[in-house]
Amino acid sequence: MTDFATLVQAAESPDASPAPASASPFAAMVNAADSTQTPVAPTATPGMGAQVANALGSSALGAGELGAAKGIADTAIIGPAQLIAHGINAIYPASWPGSGAVQGMQTTWDNLVNNENQTYTNATAQHPVAANTGNIVGDVASAMVPTGEAAEGASLARNAVQGIKNGALFGAAQPADPQNYWTQKALQTGAGGVGGGIGSPLAAIAGRAANALGMGVEKLPVPDSAEKVVTEALNSNSP
Repeated sequence: MTDFATLVQAAESPDASPAPASASPFAAMVNAADSTQTPVAPTATPGMGAQVANALGSSALGAGELGAAKGIADTAIIGPAQLIAHGINAIYPASWPGSGAVQGMQTTWDNLVNNENQTYTNATAQHPVAANTGNIVGDVASAMVPTGEAAEGASLARNAVQGIKNGALFGAAQPADPQNYWTQKALQTGAGGVGGGIGSPLAAIAGRAANALGMGVEKLPVPDSAEKVVTEALNSNSP
């Protein structure tokens, strides 16, 4: 029978070492996860449109041209198409056949608006002033499409009414944020109507003032001395 002293001596011996504890499955999974490197997501290559936009936006002149092109496209094509898509989707019953296609059309135009805005912002980051100036020029150019004018000599009130109509139409044609579409569309339309209602009478007043000034200049008498100088100059040049 082994005595107590022998057991103590065996425990203190350097050759005696405790058996390693077996790792739990969870610990093994954690160690394996820590030993691997986190994969790096591949960088997306810009599409052809984004590459062209970036090339244009690298200079002030190109950024201005890009802004003008965006202004024209927004008001003439993208904004009206987005408005039509949202309008149809708003009234088309979800239970009817083809409702998925209607929703898809709205989503397509909303994605186009978001992508266009993001591409434009990235491409014109170096020259925002030139880009915004060009964008305003493009908006104005597209707004010059005839939408109805007040008759010649119409009253200021009639000019204001026509201006409200044209301004509201211009506001409705602008693209809007897909996440808050109808609220922003109401603000755009209202702001456009107010601007048109104020701007049209002012433009009419300026036009009438210019006409009156021009008629007054035509009626100013020409001094005899000036008329004589002109006559002599013409006679001297004649063969």
